[in-house]
Order: sequence, then C-alpha cells, then structure tokens
Amino acid sequence: MSRENSKKISNFTKFVLGALLIVAISVWAAVAKAPDKNLHIYFLNVGQGDSEYVRDSSNFDILIDGGPDNSVLAELGDAMPFYDKKIDLVILTHPHADHISGLVEVLNRYEVGEIWLTDAVSTSGEYLEFLKIIQNKNIKTKLVRTGDKLELDKLKLQVLWPEDSYQNEKVDNLNNTSIVLKLTYGDFSALFTGDAEESVQQQLVNNLAIQQFNNVTIFKVPHHGSSNAAYEPFIKIVSPKLAIIEVGENNKFGHPAASTLKKYETIGTKIYRTDRDGRVEIISDGKTYWTRAEK
Repeated sequence: MSRENSKKISNFTKFVLGALLIVAISVWAAVAKAPDKNLHIYFLNVGQGDSEYVRDSSNFDILIDGGPDNSVLAELGDAMPFYDKKIDLVILTHPHADHISGLVEVLNRYEVGEIWLTDAVSTSGEYLEFLKIIQNKNIKTKLVRTGDKLELDKLKLQVLWPEDSYQNEKVDNLNNTSIVLKLTYGDFSALFTGDAEESVQQQLVNNLAIQQFNNVTIFKVPHHGSSNAAYEPFIKIVSPKLAIIEVGENNKFGHPAASTLKKYETIGTKIYRTDRDGRVEIISDGKTYWTRAEK
C-alpha cells in the first residue's frame, strides 16, 4: 500500500472516529436530560431577571418567566433535551421587561401548550408583542388567581396570589400583581414569588393558612433580593431550607440587599445566587433533594 493511500485511510479513520464521538456525546447528552423518576427545577442564569424551568418525571415541563433578553434560549438549550421543542405550560408572573422579554422569542421558537398570566396589563412593546404572538398562534390562555391549580400524577401547582382581578383597575405597582405559586412533589415543595413585595407577603400571611408555607423546601426569593421584598414574618414562617436569588452580576440596583441576605442567614437558610453560582438545578424524588450549581 502506498504512503498516499495509507494517509487517506488514516484521515478517513480519524473522520469516522470523530463523527462517532460527536454522535456518542449527543446521545449521552440526550440520555442525561431524558425523563427520569425525579423532578427537576432549573433557576436559569438570565442576568438581572427571573426565569425558572421545571420538568417532572412524565416530561411535563413548565417555564416561569423568561428573563430580560434572549439569554433564556441558551439556558433552555442546556436544560431541555435537544429534541424537545414543546413547553407544556408557560407562566408570566407579571409583565415587567425583566420577566417577559425573553418569552417573546420562546413563543416564536417553541410550541407552547398553555399560558398562565393575570389580567394586569402593560403598554410596553414586549408585552404587546407577547399578546400578539399568543393571538397569532392561538395559544390556550388562562387568567389565574388564588385557588387555580394544576394537578398531575405527582406534581401539584397551586396559585396563591393574586386574589382578585385587575380588570379595569389602574395598577401602580406591577410587582404586586405577581403570580405566587406553590409547587409540591410528594414531601418536597417550592415557592415561586415573582417580584411580590412586602405588602403582598403580609397579605399572604394574613389571608392564607400558615400550613401553606410551613416547611417549604425551596424558596425563590422575591424581587431579586431587594430590601422592599423581605417581610421578616413571612420569611420566618416559610423558613426554607434553600433560597435562590436570581440576580445579575454587579447590577445597578444593588441587589441583593445586605439586609435581605441577613434575614435568611439568621434562620439558617442556605442561599444560592445566579450571579455567583450560575444556573442552579434542584432535583427531587419527592422525599429528599439534590443541588447542582453551574459554577
């Protein structure tokens, strides 16, 4: 065999082995993200904004908010199986740009089964585009309030706030229209709070049974850890084992506030922050849980 032919075979072999390696890595990645018997919650690293992705053992998935820009797309690409182009439920907690902007492109790129939102409205371009896509794609939409729920085999999602409709009402602070959600999965629970500030937290404590908040496992800290969203009685009642703060690195607002961090540290809650820890994944079998941080 000539040296030239030998070289061609060697190059072809390298090409085949390289291709096989790429396929193997792709298969491994798909298997790693394939449905298992556990619940997965991802607190996505989208900068100064909120976005959480939830997938249960039946591969039913939920996206809560979409962050301030299209960085949510790369985060979803890492969290979701590459072949999955459908999100069963999208929830917009409230129509501020740092929660809705990324959802516009999500609706363009993914098939969405249903959308939950409130009737608190905004005149921002992002919100109007969001509504336009919903209408053009004829996506099923539900205006939710306290008592609305989703019940699957093991996963339960309950709306705790808002209590009332905002139709024909002038809203001064959209943060306080945020949908507050409690997720339960066996003995495991998570509380998602959007940007609900102290006045909402106080009403939640006053109006709902304390049992709704006792022994919460995971707590999405409201409003990026700002000082006006840390009602101490509420924090003490919830007393989460783990709190996640979704916040941008060196943000201009100074989030999270030192006073807020102190309140969680005082009750022994472990804190993860997306500005320092990157994307945070919580995995639960309904009894215990595990944590993976990107950084």
